[in-house]
Amino acid sequence: MEWAPEKNGLPYAAPASPRAWLETLGASLGLFLAEKTLLPKEILPPLAPAFQTLAPQTATHASASLAWLTSLHRARALSLASASAQTSLSPHPLVAEAQAILS
Repeated sequence: MEWAPEKNGLPYAAPASPRAWLETLGASLGLFLAEKTLLPKEILPPLAPAFQTLAPQTATHASASLAWLTSLHRARALSLASASAQTSLSPHPLVAEAQAILS
């Protein structure tokens, strides 16, 4: 079995705000588990604080943009987020591809 590094993925970069990133990951995990019906959506904490701390980072960090897109998509699927939630996203090609897939 041979291995080669991924050339088209996002390179690792330390999060600008580790606390905000951990809150984002926690919210994302909760949404994932609720979407898979492994966790009742009624026990999820309010998502607004996690989205508010993530939103300022989405314009400059592709990973934050991807987290925003996937979390918002899951929240909408569970009827937990308004359809009007908007923020500026990173211009990275992977973000544009994910946005097209999730729209």
